[in-house]
Amino acid sequence: MRRKREATTTKKMNKDTIYLPRAVDIEQLEAKQNKARQEYKKNITKLIIMMVMVFIVMLAELGVGIGANSLALLSDAFHMLSDFMGLIIGAVAMTVRSLLYANKSSSHENQRVTQCRMDGEELKR
Repeated sequence: MRRKREATTTKKMNKDTIYLPRAVDIEQLEAKQNKARQEYKKNITKLIIMMVMVFIVMLAELGVGIGANSLALLSDAFHMLSDFMGLIIGAVAMTVRSLLYANKSSSHENQRVTQCRMDGEELKR
């Protein structure tokens, strides 16, 4: 048995109709963006808490190391300073990535939905 091919039709685009190659659910896109924002907030909060803890321990080791004239504590304090700098770099990288991802549309459909919203038009499928 031979299968029949479905006839493909081409739609003409005019200023009233926005053609989407496949159905796009606006609520689903918004949910995905909200989930990404919540994930970022959760991760950046954890990173800031870690930075505060590392900095406090570093200051304590530095103070005790100077008071006790201990080279081991001083070297560990400076090692924790490098850990602190690494956490700062990680926080900056997460923020930059989040800003770039937020401003860049993830797909062609997302671009169309955004453009449609900016023009105040309704999506027609």
